[in-house]
Amino acid sequence: MQAMKMVNIQAALFTIEKIARPDTLYYKLLSEVNDIIDKPPLINNMSEEAPAEIPRVIAVSKDEKYRINISKNRIDFFININGDEGSSESSYSLFKSLTNSLCSQISFMHGISRIGIVSTSIGHDDKLKDIFIDEYLKRVDKDSLLEAEYMTNNVRTHKDKEINNIVKISTGSVIIPTNESVKLLIQLDTNNRTPINERQGWVDIFDHLFDGSSPLAAEKIVRGE
Repeated sequence: MQAMKMVNIQAALFTIEKIARPDTLYYKLLSEVNDIIDKPPLINNMSEEAPAEIPRVIAVSKDEKYRINISKNRIDFFININGDEGSSESSYSLFKSLTNSLCSQISFMHGISRIGIVSTSIGHDDKLKDIFIDEYLKRVDKDSLLEAEYMTNNVRTHKDKEINNIVKISTGSVIIPTNESVKLLIQLDTNNRTPINERQGWVDIFDHLFDGSSPLAAEKIVRGE
C-alpha cells in the first residue's frame, strides 16, 4: 500500500500569443487528448473587455475525471484520480503524456510562455504524519497539536530557466472533496519563473517540471529526504 496517494493533478499552460478563439482551440485540442472529454463544453461568450484569465470554454468529462478550461491567455488541464484506478505513478504518467500532446499543439498555434504542474497527494498513515512533524515542526507541542501547515518555495535553475518549487503540507482534520478525512495533504507546484520565448522552449523544462511534482517527489519531501 502506498504511503501517499495522488488525488489531483493540474497543468497550467500560459500562451505567448492571445487566444482569439478559445472555442476553436478547444476542438483542435480535443483530438490531442483522445477525446477524453465526452460531454459538450460550456462556451462563455463575453466581450473582449472582459479579463483575459476568465475561462471562455469549460469542458468536463461525464465521470468528472478530466477537465479543460480555456481562457484568452491560458489553458488549464485537470485530472481527478479515484482510489481504484491503480497506482499514482501510472495515472501521473498518463497525465504527463496527455499534457505533452497538448503542449505540442498549443506551442505550434500560440506559443507557451509558462508551464505550471500542480499535484495534490494525501496520506492516511499516522507514521507519515509523525515523520512530517518531527522533520519540519521540531518546536511544536505534539500533545496538543490539532492542525499545522508548512509552505516553502525554493527557486532553482534548470537549463538557464529559474524554476519555482513550491511545497505546501497540511496536517490535522483535512477533508478532501470525496469527504475523506486524511492525516496529511501535500501540494507541489513546479513552474518556470523565467518566461519561455522560443516556440519549442517548453521541451527543455517539461520533464523537469513533472519530476518536481511527481508522486515520488511528494513522498520524499514528506519524509525529509
